[in-house]
Amino acid sequence: MEHFVPKYGIGLMCKAPRPGTSKTRLARDVGSVRAAELSKAFLIDAIATLRAASTETSARPFCFYTPDNAKEEVRTLTGTDIPLIQQDDGDLGAVMFSVLRRILQECPNGAALMGTDLPSLPSRLVSAAIKELSTPGIDAVYGPSEDGGYYLVAIKGEATRPLFEEIDWSTPTVMQETRKRAEALGLHILELDPWYDVDDIIGLSRLIMDLSDSDRIRSLGPARATRAALQLPQPPDR
Repeated sequence: MEHFVPKYGIGLMCKAPRPGTSKTRLARDVGSVRAAELSKAFLIDAIATLRAASTETSARPFCFYTPDNAKEEVRTLTGTDIPLIQQDDGDLGAVMFSVLRRILQECPNGAALMGTDLPSLPSRLVSAAIKELSTPGIDAVYGPSEDGGYYLVAIKGEATRPLFEEIDWSTPTVMQETRKRAEALGLHILELDPWYDVDDIIGLSRLIMDLSDSDRIRSLGPARATRAALQLPQPPDR
């Protein structure tokens, strides 16, 4: 019987939700314990989004965890059916590219990577990244963040490695620098709709407003764990 090799893979970067190390900017306003509780809810919702997008695209899901002693802690949230792999050390760009390269080893047509700070992100955007990778001439797909970075990246192969090197990470110029680097290298990128991270009290306030807006329910991800943590009503089944 021929072994099935998935064409595409989707990775999720998972940081164990712990007081004192999780959502430190948000913790300044809500406290470290509450920040860790919200971080856990965000992670649970991100795993649900990963599962949904993987189902929609027949892509293989992966979770990459940190710190190195958090495997079993994260496993209680991911379940046993998703491969759980320790993240490499290095700056953010090196870590992201090592994750994408690891996925490409098992999913040769393309790899996507997303984070956990976007509990309202709909799976359709993650799925769109995978689908757009099949577009002729496209080397990478990005989901720009409103803060100037990006919430998702998908690549076809290792020729995109320079897009992850010598970038001024965690600044408002990340996506701008990436665009310029791609143009200089002759790499073609496609951008999805922008979204926003929830890193501080301003982002959390916006998230609460969005999740409470009945007119926006169908354009957002379900965010069931986050809604529960915030004591907000659950969305209707879709």
